[in-house]
Amino acid sequence: MYNSLHTYDDVMGPFSIQLLYPMSESNVYTIKHIAKELQIPISYDGYGERKNVIYWNWQDRTEKVKSEVVGTELEYVVNGRITSISKLQVMQKFHQAFGYSLQIDPLEYQGRIISKSVQNATHDGKIWKAPLDISTFERLVNQNQVFQRYIDTTHRTDPSLRVHYRVPVFNTGRKVIIPLVYLAYVKKQHHFDPKNYRTLIKNKRRIFGEDEILKIGKFVQLMRADYCELDILRDVSSSRIYIVDLNDTPTQTHLGYSQKEFQRGIRLQSRGFLRWLTAFVK
Repeated sequence: MYNSLHTYDDVMGPFSIQLLYPMSESNVYTIKHIAKELQIPISYDGYGERKNVIYWNWQDRTEKVKSEVVGTELEYVVNGRITSISKLQVMQKFHQAFGYSLQIDPLEYQGRIISKSVQNATHDGKIWKAPLDISTFERLVNQNQVFQRYIDTTHRTDPSLRVHYRVPVFNTGRKVIIPLVYLAYVKKQHHFDPKNYRTLIKNKRRIFGEDEILKIGKFVQLMRADYCELDILRDVSSSRIYIVDLNDTPTQTHLGYSQKEFQRGIRLQSRGFLRWLTAFVK
C-alpha cells in the first residue's frame, strides 16, 4: 500500500498533532521530522476541544507525571499509559517478555557487570568485576545505580568497535510495526555515549529472528508504549539480545551517517507512522 510516500491527508484526512506538556520544543525529536515529512501540523499549546487532533503525552522524563487529561477529558492519548521508563521497569518487563534476565545480583554474580543510573539518558555506565565488595555496592546503591550483566557487543572483525541497535517501534495494540533498524558502530571509548562512528539502516529481518521480533513486540506492549525507540544489544557469546533502554520521546541526530541516509531513515519511519496511525485511529 505504501510503495510511495503519502501525507496523512491522503490516507485518513486532515489531522494535526498536539504534544501535551512538552518540556522542550527541540528540533532533535523524531516526531517533528516525521510530521514535517508528512505535512502534519504540530503544536505545543496544551489541549482543547478540537476535531481531528492526535493528542500525544510528551514527557521527556523517566518517571511520568500522571496527567488529568489521560483517560478522562480525552478518549485516548498516545503514550498516555506509560508510567515509567526507568532501568528497573525496563529490566522487569524485559524479563517477562524474553524469559531471561538483564538484571544481576552484584554481590553474587561472577564476571563483568555494568552499573548505571536508574534514570534515563545519563550515559554514566561503568564496567566492574563482580562480585562487588559490600562498601562499593552500598555506595553505588546510594547513588541510585542499578546493576546489569555485561553484554559483549564487540565487532567480530574489528575489536575497536561495538555494535548497537536502535529500533523505532509503533504499537497498534494488536501488533507492532518496526519500520527499520539503525545499526550503529560505536568506538570502544564511547560504549556508553550516543556517539556513533558509523550508522547503517537495516531491515528488521536482517537483524532479528521472528521469535525475537515477537518478543520485542511483547516487551513494548508490557511497557504500554504506543510509540518508542529501543536500545538493543546482542551478546556475541550467547547470541541473545537484550533491551537496555526504551525512549518514548525519541530523538534523531546526524551522527554516523549522511544527510541522504538521515532523510531515508525519516521516510521509512514516516511510512511506519502512517501504517500505525491508520490502524490506531480505526
